[in-house]
Amino acid sequence: MLRPFLLAVARLAPTAAQASAEIRVLDPVTGAASVPVRDADQQLLGWTDDGTALWVRDGRRVLRVSVAAGSATREPRLDDAEAIGPGGQWAGDSEIHAADGRTIARYDVSPLEAGEPPRIAWSHDGARVTVLSAKGRLDTALRMLVFDTATGALLGRRDGIEDLSPQAFAPDGSALLVVTRKDVLRLAVPGASLLERRPLTSLYGQIAVWSASGTIAIAQHHGIDVVGGPRIGVDDAEIIAYSGDGTLLAYRYSTERTACSYPQSGLDAVALGQPPHVVLAPGDGELRRFAWAPGGHSLAVDLEPAPAPKHVGSATRGRSGWRPTMRCPPARGTARCALSSCERHTRSGTARRASPCSLACDATTRRSWRASRQPQIRRCARRSRTSSTNGSTLPAGRGSARSASSGAEPTSAASPRRTPASPPRSPRRR
Repeated sequence: MLRPFLLAVARLAPTAAQASAEIRVLDPVTGAASVPVRDADQQLLGWTDDGTALWVRDGRRVLRVSVAAGSATREPRLDDAEAIGPGGQWAGDSEIHAADGRTIARYDVSPLEAGEPPRIAWSHDGARVTVLSAKGRLDTALRMLVFDTATGALLGRRDGIEDLSPQAFAPDGSALLVVTRKDVLRLAVPGASLLERRPLTSLYGQIAVWSASGTIAIAQHHGIDVVGGPRIGVDDAEIIAYSGDGTLLAYRYSTERTACSYPQSGLDAVALGQPPHVVLAPGDGELRRFAWAPGGHSLAVDLEPAPAPKHVGSATRGRSGWRPTMRCPPARGTARCALSSCERHTRSGTARRASPCSLACDATTRRSWRASRQPQIRRCARRSRTSSTNGSTLPAGRGSARSASSGAEPTSAASPRRTPASPPRSPRRR
């Protein structure tokens, strides 16, 4: 009797954990948003050509979901599609097909790319397509292939290519952008001859995109370079993409990893020369994919929102709304978190997003940023020793503001103050 019950609970557990995944359609400028898809098993593939519906994968099926009504219609001819291009063209495992199912071209999949969506790009009119292909079935080296979608003829080939984006083609399809290990290349089509070379500032994680208006953006290590425009200050942008009308640039980034927190993804959209619009703040959820509509600046975001936090202790209002003040572990763990956050705040000199354990310093640290480094570290260390000596964790922010304003050492709200009659305790050796 007990075993069937445990099996039923185990089957329901993943479903309950993933029930909040959804696909949102929003306007980063006006803030208007809708949620046409509320299913954890459905994944975003892209937009239809008219911008009124989304292509969504549901297991082995591909659905056309209306943005306005949320109704879904199955498209059996696209069941094997891993990427969908203009005019109903699609790419599957090692093959590119026309809308009528005709095979346009074949390419080899590297063993390192097995199970991943193809890195492919179509021109705006759908007349040309480029894809990264392995040199052989068991070869890990990649090369770029360009095909004519009407005849299937090979228009260009180039070895040593590391990456290309879905927005690799120029607006007229006469050139494309690819990334090598050290440079961004602008290649002519047909022929794949070199037109321009731009160096990269690092050897990994870079991508280049071409907008419908002709603007080129390159994600570098310490910012996004816009050819002929201002630089966008964001570190290690993982994915960048222009809106359909070319007025906005969306970029996904991750926060730094600290001693007490993992990196969290965020998504911003920015118009050149303007402050960015926050689409997804770090900590609001797990971003799985995003895609711009073919025209205008409607953005589809596939994400799994963060679960509702458990309100333990006090609460603080952050960029993503109300969140509880974190409690750090006692003794050595609290000291490590407090010291690392104090050192980071002292080096930066400006307010930054606090990690969960940086809240252990709370008001005392934040009001002492102009002080020297050693007093800050000693203050955090004393606070950690007080927490470990009393055998309880210290809620961040509780009592810190009062002690900071009076100049006294912060104490735990759970432990009473010692009277002069009580014998003093010898401090623990660290």
